[in-house]
Amino acid sequence: MPSDKIEALLDFIKDIKGPAARTNVVIMPSLLETFIKEHEGQIIVGKDVAVITIPDTENILRIQFFARSPEALKTLHELIPFTKRQIICEIVGRAPKVGSLAKELEEAGFSYYAKFQRMLCKTPQPDLTLDISEVEAACPEDAKEILAITRAVFDPLTARIPSLNSLIMRIEEGEVFVIRRAGQIAGFTSFDSKHKRVALLDHVIVRPEYRNQKIAKKILTYKWLMENESLHYILWINELCDGPIRYHKKNGFVCDGIYDYIFTIRKEH
Repeated sequence: MPSDKIEALLDFIKDIKGPAARTNVVIMPSLLETFIKEHEGQIIVGKDVAVITIPDTENILRIQFFARSPEALKTLHELIPFTKRQIICEIVGRAPKVGSLAKELEEAGFSYYAKFQRMLCKTPQPDLTLDISEVEAACPEDAKEILAITRAVFDPLTARIPSLNSLIMRIEEGEVFVIRRAGQIAGFTSFDSKHKRVALLDHVIVRPEYRNQKIAKKILTYKWLMENESLHYILWINELCDGPIRYHKKNGFVCDGIYDYIFTIRKEH
């Protein structure tokens, strides 16, 4: 990424600073350059809006923006490059402020797609009555099967399904745990927790034929008893998923008032 584009973006951020400015970027400006380089992002700076495009997969392009005002948001689509990828724009924040920004994005031509709520567990609750002897760390050879299970369950536009290489790296870091039954993975969980006080409980998936056997609870209990170095855990869940929300509440998770709105926009030749 050319340094002049980074400088132009940082100058733009300083220029629009104030209560009217709008953004979905949650990274400190001092860290933007590293973030953009790591994610192979592109920067486009206009008069009243600036856009960072982040390739996610071959089918998804994520955008982050800075706008001078709510009115300027209506010109945001003009800066987004033409692409055959599905464009995703997320805004994360605390209610009700994030809800107001969501309305402004809809007025700017973006289409509401989904809303996730963040849940926080300050005191993990392992079930000491469970036999956790069948829980084991995943191995790199499990990656393809885990991805197949994930893709069968989750929407790729919202789940941030990892690439095969990214998943293998997470497995090698000891962040994925499985239970096997009948020669296949019956269920697994993945985390982002290494050296973190607040860990992310990323994916929790049990094959339909093995549900109601406390497989997920066994894996979580194993993690919290045997492999835990974090104080708190968070997870993101679609607010329409009543069953999983009730399940996680039983494990000590509560909604903490932070929401993630997901919007789409189509921009093709």
